[in-house]
Amino acid sequence: MRTRTPTAAVIIPAYNAGPTIDRTLESAIASLRYCVDDQGLGAEIEIIVVDDCSTDTTAEKVATWAARAPGGVQVRLVRNAVNRGPGFSRNEGVRQSSGVFLFFLDADDVFYPNHIHTCLKELLADDSLGYVFTRMKIDLPMHGDWTRSLDESCPINFCVRRVWHDMIQGFAEDEDFRIYRTEDTLYRMCLPQPRNGAMLVFTQVSSMKTSRVPSIRPWYFRHCSLRRATFGLSCSEAN
Repeated sequence: MRTRTPTAAVIIPAYNAGPTIDRTLESAIASLRYCVDDQGLGAEIEIIVVDDCSTDTTAEKVATWAARAPGGVQVRLVRNAVNRGPGFSRNEGVRQSSGVFLFFLDADDVFYPNHIHTCLKELLADDSLGYVFTRMKIDLPMHGDWTRSLDESCPINFCVRRVWHDMIQGFAEDEDFRIYRTEDTLYRMCLPQPRNGAMLVFTQVSSMKTSRVPSIRPWYFRHCSLRRATFGLSCSEAN
């Protein structure tokens, strides 16, 4: 029987995200409050923004959110000493967190209100699950094959147990992956294959990106069925 309060973290890497960070944080807080207040899921969830040496107002805006976050909501600002890219920033956010369940959200994207609750509910119901992921709503015209590939390659639409993140040693931080922005796709590809069937969690996240897709090399993508992955051991034993 589960006796400890589950802990989760929403990690947001940010670089010069002044124009979008308010909307991103508002959506993450709304999804957190829906999970805890509206649905009564007893979880401790923190939001960590890792500022990657922004030269705009990103850090100041996050600091304002941290100071005036509503009761029960913890928003933290972590600042990199030098610009390291999104892979390092996500890993640093994990290192700075105590969450057992990890969400990743880019600073120009948003969560739907039910996203955190829907993912956590599935993971808490089955200790053998390693991660779950959802569909994405992308505000760009693109071929249907791209949308399916993005569902399975982006980090913003899934929740993963920390033990799995640690097992694959997090996101790639090498310069090549930083240049081509493929560290997120490699991360998803490194997660172990499922063994016990398939399921799609029905919620969405929304992407406001306008230039990311053309910059990703398509041969990094795999086309595979929508699924959720499973542990070969109990996560309660692993933790």
